[in-house]
Amino acid sequence: MFTDPCGVEAWRLGEAELVAVTGAVGARIGELEALRVRLVAEVESRGTAKALGAGSTAAWVSRMSPGARCRCRPATTPTCP
Repeated sequence: MFTDPCGVEAWRLGEAELVAVTGAVGARIGELEALRVRLVAEVESRGTAKALGAGSTAAWVSRMSPGARCRCRPATTPTCP
């Protein structure tokens, strides 16, 4: 599920699996957000975003956000520019 989130057909999951997967996804998101905070702090401390031409680290992060580039449509394949 973590390798192909757009391919997950939630409607096919049984109740117990739906609850378990929802919890597992929430935990994984928390872990990944904690990692992102540490990485962005390092980008900020090194001045990497400005060196790459971004006006600020915040602007760079918003451009790097996966949601800005790729979205899943229900029960279909992802749409990416």
